[in-house]
Formats: sequence, C-alpha cells, structure tokens
Amino acid sequence: MNLCLFFTVLFATAYHPITGIVVGVASSALGSVMRGQYDMDKVIVPLLGYITVGIVLGVFPATNLIYTGLLMTVVYSIMMSIIFWFIMHSTHNTITFLLTSLLFNYWLFNNYSTAFLKLLGA
Repeated sequence: MNLCLFFTVLFATAYHPITGIVVGVASSALGSVMRGQYDMDKVIVPLLGYITVGIVLGVFPATNLIYTGLLMTVVYSIMMSIIFWFIMHSTHNTITFLLTSLLFNYWLFNNYSTAFLKLLGA
C-alpha cells in the first residue's frame, strides 16, 4: 500500500501545496530506491501524480479534509490508472490499482486524517 498520497495531501493542507509536492515526490522516490525500483517509467510516473495533486490543492479550497483527501485520491487514482494502462496495457493491473488505491485511501482519510493533521499542528 502507498502512504505517499495521504501525506502529500496532509502536508499540502497543513502547510502549503508546495510542501505537499515535496513530501510526495521525496517519499515516492525514496520508496522506489528502497524497493530497488530503478525502472524510470515506474519511478517518474507516480511523481507526476503527486505534483498534480499539489497543484490542484493550490487551487482547490480545502474545506473538509476527508472530502478533500478523497477527491485528491480520485484525481490521483484516475490519472495514474490512465497512464498505467497506456504503459502496461493491462486492464487487470489497472483495475486492481484503481480499486486498492481508492479503498485504502478512503480508509486512511476517513480514520486517520484529522488525527495526523493535529499532530502536524494544523
């Protein structure tokens, strides 16, 4: 499972969208290196998603953290699913990614987002 999107949204909401982008890009890149993933398609493509989420959060007023997080999850998941489908041409992998991303992030934002935001001092 991936926590990068969750923390991208939290840091962007708590501090600034650019901070969220830095957190998302840095944590995703570090995770790729730690997994031994050096295939640039699989390292760079997710970074584009975190950058997009940060930009959208800069424009979109974050009124409710849970709804904002879920909306950003939908934006990220659909964008990445389209890109992954074009790269891998695998409907099964794309649907699996989309469903697990949506469900896991729903669970995270619904259960933990406000507590983590308080820890961040926002």
